[in-house]
Amino acid sequence: MKGILIGGLSLLVLWGCASSKKTVAEKPAAEEKEDYYYDESFDPLTLNDDDLTIEKTEDKAIVTDKSKDKMDSAEESSTAESTDAIQEVDGFRVQIIATKDFERATLVHRMASDQFSEDSIKVYLKYEAPLYKVRIGDAVQRRHAEEIRSKALNRFEYDGAFIVPSKVYKKKEQF
Repeated sequence: MKGILIGGLSLLVLWGCASSKKTVAEKPAAEEKEDYYYDESFDPLTLNDDDLTIEKTEDKAIVTDKSKDKMDSAEESSTAESTDAIQEVDGFRVQIIATKDFERATLVHRMASDQFSEDSIKVYLKYEAPLYKVRIGDAVQRRHAEEIRSKALNRFEYDGAFIVPSKVYKKKEQF
């Protein structure tokens, strides 16, 4: 009796596991065409983008647009003189704030720009992960950086101001 019962169960298992034909609802031909239709008529070679060129100069890349009129020769010479007259050298800046809050850093940057504009002291906002740092001045010598720091401490009450070594911008004649 055990044998018949085991044999019947095994037949039932084999019959249940037997392969059967799966029925899949096929999409109509019209739907397939909509789902898989791509517009291949676009050709990027037909774009007319030859009017934009990037010229490499000694200091930086200059983007020119050939479709616009060229600058006057006087403007070109003054632009060339201004890029040649400034050089980046080792020096010092005064850091007045370092924060993770971008809004606070931009607010302090604007305030400092207004406060130090009468003294012709430039203000820089720089991101060095994870902090936004607001620094002022372009001092080649440390004593000049100390003068800027004392102005920041005494006149504008930036209590945390301190001197940091940095790359600074100076005119070539001042070397």
